[in-house]
Amino acid sequence: MKKIALPIGILIFFSMSYPQPKIEFGIKTTRFMMEDILMFYGGTWNIDVLYEYYWGVSGELLIGFTKNLYIRFEMFGIKKFDRGGAGINVLSDLNADLIFVLPIGRSFSPLVYCGFSYGRFWDMPMNDCRGIDPAYELRVGLGAQYQLQKKIKLFLETEIYTKYQSQYRRVPLEDMVYSIYGDALGVNRINFGARLGL
Repeated sequence: MKKIALPIGILIFFSMSYPQPKIEFGIKTTRFMMEDILMFYGGTWNIDVLYEYYWGVSGELLIGFTKNLYIRFEMFGIKKFDRGGAGINVLSDLNADLIFVLPIGRSFSPLVYCGFSYGRFWDMPMNDCRGIDPAYELRVGLGAQYQLQKKIKLFLETEIYTKYQSQYRRVPLEDMVYSIYGDALGVNRINFGARLGL
């Protein structure tokens, strides 16, 4: 209950600080540039890729509680992986960022953001450890936005720090669940896109 009450309380607090929350919809392209590979030797070399390079397109919803503070939720995402294959996520986990636009300039403004994604693997059976121990990603980034028109903004973001936990099961090789932790400092992800305000 506390895990739910705290985010709701924060949203209520910020909503009181702005007469009417601003709503924006955005679409962005992403270049993800982080890779995490595990290698196992069991007669032959087996490689498990936890994080891998990809190109992506995603849609987002932003709620502005003040002139310079937004909460962003990712609504869907499509990924094309460099190693082959693709993936589609539609509200599959909680993926949100807090964005602060520095009050500098009129058309062009720098920004900072921090956020997280959190997956509970709800579709896993009760005896699967992934249904109990959550997988997460924490991130921090820098960027800028450009006010193209009254209701249209362009933005560019660079993720500079990521801390994560990944979980997966090696089937059919082993009936084991692995939990991997890591972090990365550097240019891990670049987002470029546009937003439309209502």
